[in-house]
Amino acid sequence: MSDKKNDIFSDPEMSLYLDDLLRNIRLNVLEIYVKPYKSVSMDYLAKEINISVREVRQLLSELILEERIDASIDQLSGFL
Repeated sequence: MSDKKNDIFSDPEMSLYLDDLLRNIRLNVLEIYVKPYKSVSMDYLAKEINISVREVRQLLSELILEERIDASIDQLSGFL
């Protein structure tokens, strides 16, 4: 039996949509994670969803700009 995960990633048509799908999933997960907090570390969020702090910052910025979360980013201390 072949590994289906590898088959999906090697499919040329699916690869066109995987980046957008993964980005949307991460946005939704981040939105759910941050809602109950007044303040949360971007390091913590990065570890929880297994991406870099830079990517977390970009995704959080997008959520803020789209007004999906009411927050601000403190880049010096690394907190939302």
